[in-house]
Amino acid sequence: MEEEVRCNFCGLALKEVRGMIAGHNVHICSRCVIDCFEILEKENHVETQTVIVEKPPSKEDIKKVFDGLKHNVDMRKKDGENKKDKGVEKEDEK
Repeated sequence: MEEEVRCNFCGLALKEVRGMIAGHNVHICSRCVIDCFEILEKENHVETQTVIVEKPPSKEDIKKVFDGLKHNVDMRKKDGENKKDKGVEKEDEK
């Protein structure tokens, strides 16, 4: 049985969102992409729409973003495994 594709950030399934972007062993849903743009917009004090319309990201820029996202997901997974190894429970596991 094939595993259902889920967002690695929020856990929503493909059928629950408008779309899903797949990277190397990582997925991000349309909702999380929007959240990411909003965070970047606040941090950079830049209107995201203007940046996208005037200068679309290059393939290299997109690859850097996905590499960073994958790294963050990998670190979260590793951190979770380390906590389990040390006997630390996550909040929702209690």
